[in-house]
Amino acid sequence: MTETPASAVTFDCATLRAVAVQQANPAWFVSLPAPLVQRARASALGSRMLAWVLAEGIAPALFAEPAWKMPANADWLFWPKSALDEVALDFAALALSAPIRATVKRDAVLRLKRVLSEPRYALALNEPTASLDARGFSTALAADESLAQYLATQGYAELIGYAATLHPACAERIRLSLPPGEIPVRSRRLDSARVTAHFEQLRAANEAAKAAQGQVANG
Repeated sequence: MTETPASAVTFDCATLRAVAVQQANPAWFVSLPAPLVQRARASALGSRMLAWVLAEGIAPALFAEPAWKMPANADWLFWPKSALDEVALDFAALALSAPIRATVKRDAVLRLKRVLSEPRYALALNEPTASLDARGFSTALAADESLAQYLATQGYAELIGYAATLHPACAERIRLSLPPGEIPVRSRRLDSARVTAHFEQLRAANEAAKAAQGQVANG
């Protein structure tokens, strides 16, 4: 169900659509050669053509509605794919905190720390106890590559699920950044309040870092 917060504002749909076209995985344009897609992104006419392809396929809501109400702090929808990848790992650590905490074999713990990073591993350990049931987690622990894919899938399931509570178009924008074969079918495990709280923590940390840099620059 779509949630419309009391602090909602009219969303900048045009900018979000432009971001979605630029960051859409090339595999969504299966009927177009990759060099043509790259050139099309560089022009207004080409971008409109790509938007039409997406509107007729995976993203009808994103390119159909003229405007909608959104939380004023939904700036993460404009983040580049690299930043979405990072925050997806955050949410994977939070969502899978119970099975991560239950992992005690040395090799598996080292693998978790290596793939998640030490700070995210600590984030998982500090998260309140949740369900241990996480199908496929034990199997994924067998190798770095399988674990990384498992965590990314869960993280994007959290992102897409949360985005869908804001507006269907927001979920489409996140799906577009992934290849068609990597759209998660797994259910989200975190509630919206926990996801919102983490975004707020990231925003506060970013503001604190900017303030510290400003103080250094001003001597």
